[in-house]
Amino acid sequence: MSSTYTGTKKKKWFRPLGHVYTMLVVIVGFVMFRADTLRQGFGVIAAMFSPAAGSAAANAELFA
Repeated sequence: MSSTYTGTKKKKWFRPLGHVYTMLVVIVGFVMFRADTLRQGFGVIAAMFSPAAGSAAANAELFA
């Protein structure tokens, strides 16, 4: 069994939360390394988390 540095066992909900956090960090990292500029990278990340991210007009601005 896995335990934290204090010696207590991790809660069952912690493991899936850790997977989600890891995937979020990896995806954001991929976006930043793939972007040509920091501005484009932050623009893509902003579009990923905005409710209007599916609009074609917003996406066309990012990759122009």
